[in-house]
Amino acid sequence: MRWGIETSFRELKHTLSLNKLHSKKTAHIHQEIFAKAIIYNFCSVITMHVA
Repeated sequence: MRWGIETSFRELKHTLSLNKLHSKKTAHIHQEIFAKAIIYNFCSVITMHVA
């Protein structure tokens, strides 16, 4: 059961380019992760509506 969670997390990490973070402070890391997730979701919505 855990293997599916691990592979999903790995795919998400690579999709959002979270393997290299630019920040060192915890608050900035959170901000970077949320910003990448928002951009990813925004791009997903746009590509779903392309003919």
